Amino acid sequence: MVEERHLGGEWDLGRRVATTGGEVAWDVFGEGSPVVLVHGTPSNSYLWREIAPALARCHTVYVYDLPGFGQSERMEGQEVSIAAQARVLAELLGAWGLEEPAVAGHDIGGGIVLRAHLMEGAAFGRLALLDPVALTPWGTPTLKHVKAHVEAYRTMPLGPFEAIVASHLRTATSLPIEEASFETYLSQWRGEEGKAAYLRKDVQLDERDTAELEPLLGSIEVPVRILWGEEDGWLDPSQAEVLAARIPNSEGTIVAGAGHFVMEDAPDEVAEILADFFPDVGPERGARTSTDEERGRIRRSFHPCKEEMKMNSETNISEKHEVLASGSHGKSLIGRIWFGRTHRKHADEYLRYNYENGVREIEKKPGNLGVQQFRRIKGDVAEFTVISYWSSMEAMEAMHGGHDGDHGDVRRVAHLEKDPDYLLELPDLVEVTELHVNDSQLSLAPRR
Repeated sequence: MVEERHLGGEWDLGRRVATTGGEVAWDVFGEGSPVVLVHGTPSNSYLWREIAPALARCHTVYVYDLPGFGQSERMEGQEVSIAAQARVLAELLGAWGLEEPAVAGHDIGGGIVLRAHLMEGAAFGRLALLDPVALTPWGTPTLKHVKAHVEAYRTMPLGPFEAIVASHLRTATSLPIEEASFETYLSQWRGEEGKAAYLRKDVQLDERDTAELEPLLGSIEVPVRILWGEEDGWLDPSQAEVLAARIPNSEGTIVAGAGHFVMEDAPDEVAEILADFFPDVGPERGARTSTDEERGRIRRSFHPCKEEMKMNSETNISEKHEVLASGSHGKSLIGRIWFGRTHRKHADEYLRYNYENGVREIEKKPGNLGVQQFRRIKGDVAEFTVISYWSSMEAMEAMHGGHDGDHGDVRRVAHLEKDPDYLLELPDLVEVTELHVNDSQLSLAPRR
C-alpha cells in the first residue's frame, strides 16, 4: 500500500481532477523524478499497492483509476475505450505538469501508454509494459463471449453475472489471491451500476485501437522494459519476445511463476525490476517535494533506492560480524539484526503489525539511529529482516539487555505479543554486528 489510510482495509485515492472522460481519482506519493502507473482491466490502481511504495523511495509516483474503474467517475454513455483512455492520460500529464515522466502500463494500461505516446503526443522518458495489450489478436474467451452476447449479459440477474466476473478474476493470478484483495477488484463490478460499467468497458475494448499502433512501434526512441508473467493465461507470454523484437532499445523479462496480474504474484520481483529500470536521478522536470503529511502516509518500503557500496566482511575474535566499507576506517556503529518468517498469506498483516509495534517502538529508544525492515517473498513464505542501528554497544545493551541492571544476553529476542500467531518459528537470538562506515558512504544521524 502506498499510504497509511489503506492499513485500515481501504484503498483510498485522495485527489480528483476533471477530464474529458469524467472525474478521475488519483494520488501522488514520494519525491524525485516522476513515475506514472497505469492499471488495466478488470483491475484498478489497487494493483500497484506493492509497487508504488518501492518506487516512492526515489520517485514522485502518480497513481490513478481509469475513468469507469475503481473510484473514478462512471456514467452512462462514457467513453472508456483504449483510445479514449489514452487521451485522458495525455490530459492528466498536462494537469500534473509532467513533461517526460517514466510510465508503467499493465494489461490495457500498456496499450493506453503506447497510444498516448505514439498517437496523442505524450512524451515519456521510459516505458515499462507489464503483460500489455499491444499485439493483435488479443482478448480472453470471456471477453469475446461478453461482446458476442452483451444483451444476454445486460438482462442477466446480478448473482450469476457477479459469479461469472468472479470466476474470470480468479484466473488472473497463478497463486491464490487474498480474499480482501480479490474483493477490492470485484466490488467495483457489483450491483446494477457495477454491471453496467463492466459491460460498458468490455463492449468498447476494440483491437483496432492497438492495431493502429503496431506499425508505429519501431519509431519508439526511449528505453522500454517488457515484463510478462510466465503463467499468464490471458495473454500468451510468447508475445514478450515478439514485442521486444518490434520495439528498438527494449528488453523483455519473463517473471517465473507469475500470472497475468504479475504484480499480485511477484510484487517484490516486479518492484525490483522497475526500480532498476527507472533511474533515481533526483528531482527533475515534473518532480515535486512531498509534504511532511505525505511522507507519513507512505508505507516504509522494503526496496530501498539502489546504493553502490562495496563491502568486505570478516569475523572478529568476539564472534561479532565486522563490516568494513571499502577504503574507510570511520566511525563505529552497532547493528542488531533480527530474522523471522511467516506464511505469505500473512505477509501484509505482519508487515504492518511489526512496523507499528516493533519498528516504531525501537525508533523511540535513546541511542537508536534508525531501523530498516525488509521483506522477501519466496514461494509460500515471507521472510522478514529488521536491522536497528545504535550509537554504541552500551546504548543497545540498555535497551535490549536484562532487568534491574543485569544486561544479560543482548542477542536474546523479546517477542511481540502476536509473534506466536504469525511466525513459523520463534527465533531465540538475533545477530549483533559492529559497523565501521565512512561518512561519505553512509550517513546515519540522530532523528530530530
